[in-house]
Amino acid sequence: MKKVVKFGGSSLASAEQIEKVGAIVRADSSRRYVVPSAPGKRFPKDVKVTDMLYHCYDTAVQGRNFQKELYAIKDRYNKIIEGLKLDLSLSDEFDEIETRFKEKTGRDYAASRGEYLNGIIMALGIGLTTMVAHAVGEGDHDRVSKLMRHAFLAIVYIGVPIAILVAALSRMIPLWMGAGPDILDMATRYNLIVSAGRVFMLVSMVLNSAFRGYGDTKTPMILNIIMNVVNVVGNYLLINPTRPVTVLGLTFTMPGAGWGVDGAAAATALGMAVSGILALVVAFKKNNPYRISLHGKASMLPDKALTEQIFKISLPAMLERIFMSSSGILVSSSLALLGTASIAANSLYSAAESLSFMPAFAFQTAITTLAGQALGAKKPELAQKFLKWTLIMGTVVMALASVGLYVFATPLIGVFTPDQGVIGLAAICLQIMAVIQIPQMVAWVLAGFLRGAGDTKSGFYITAATNWGIRALCAVLLVRVFHQDLIAYCYVIDIEIMVRLGLMYLRYKSGKWKTIMNK
Repeated sequence: MKKVVKFGGSSLASAEQIEKVGAIVRADSSRRYVVPSAPGKRFPKDVKVTDMLYHCYDTAVQGRNFQKELYAIKDRYNKIIEGLKLDLSLSDEFDEIETRFKEKTGRDYAASRGEYLNGIIMALGIGLTTMVAHAVGEGDHDRVSKLMRHAFLAIVYIGVPIAILVAALSRMIPLWMGAGPDILDMATRYNLIVSAGRVFMLVSMVLNSAFRGYGDTKTPMILNIIMNVVNVVGNYLLINPTRPVTVLGLTFTMPGAGWGVDGAAAATALGMAVSGILALVVAFKKNNPYRISLHGKASMLPDKALTEQIFKISLPAMLERIFMSSSGILVSSSLALLGTASIAANSLYSAAESLSFMPAFAFQTAITTLAGQALGAKKPELAQKFLKWTLIMGTVVMALASVGLYVFATPLIGVFTPDQGVIGLAAICLQIMAVIQIPQMVAWVLAGFLRGAGDTKSGFYITAATNWGIRALCAVLLVRVFHQDLIAYCYVIDIEIMVRLGLMYLRYKSGKWKTIMNK
């Protein structure tokens, strides 16, 4: 029986959340259709992307400049993409959104863009990093090649049909979105042109996830740079016509195609194509010990045992996302009762705090791969050594981040708003969160370590317990019963992080993670 699964905004609020959702979907082969939500609140005081889109659209309808609001939404998605280490650009999607907002397409369209953009990331961004890392550690080159082949099969059986379908619906999609006759032809051409690059985008994203699994992080970085350079240069040359340009007092003729929106679409498709083709070259090249090899009819069929193992590891992550999503809804509804100033302060200090998240996510991603490879090689002591040094480096970096957030809390918040009342409240909250940056990083790294070991059950149990038992419960009691403010809830978050860290540490000390993949 084919199943349709729906994930709420809290389950898809960050890169870490989406990684786990990807594992969830693979936990049951009958889960064939995924309905994503727009990114929700990453932490109780965050702002949902749907609300950000509504605000951005309302600003556009009022005839005011909405670039600042649109940039904030772009930044939110870019943080997710960076956290997932994806070779993906949503620049053209945002160009289309900007055009539609100017045309006042409607608030329903504005809200739907959150689900649409998250769907792209969810569908294409989840790789085979942990499984590949274990196979590399075991020295099982054949198994790594099988996993690489499964990545290629996903492209063939899923990516190509999706690209063809999108191309076939290139005119219908704008109509379903409510596009007016004045922009329908332009939107149709845009969709048709970009759809030519969708398969290549999927190629680079899936294969780069596999590359990272066997320790090659340089190739994804290079391919990502190339894709973005091609996109930027292509936009400059294809959108604008040939024209005189003056730089440092020197005037010269800059060639250009003058294709406008069509040029933007072509540049995006070209960047995707170059990145995807280069990823295939790396995956199939002869001097790659883990290269993809396709020989015989059987090579185009998925391996049942391998697929079942991936699902077994991924199932608990699905339940973890469900619990986080449901608790997030309760927390959000409670904090909404605090009033406009508190909601604004919550949003702004969260945005400022997010500056420290990327280093922590990077350390978490690194330890997942390193632990997987070490345990695959039957070297748990090496995995522990990797963990030790990851924590040492992470502590140094996050200590600097913590000091920076605490000392510069007020000016950081002041960048976003001139309202002194909001600045004062948000700055206090940011300082409260600044002191917890190192413990939060340690909790994330331990979670990444356990994930690399294949221990996803403990993550589910701990997350469910702390999110519902501390964050959600305290949000209800503090706001609805005891009528406390946002500052009190920030202290609750600090407590929840410490408890989660303690539980993660106890799970790590139990040593049970050493044999998870052998069961």
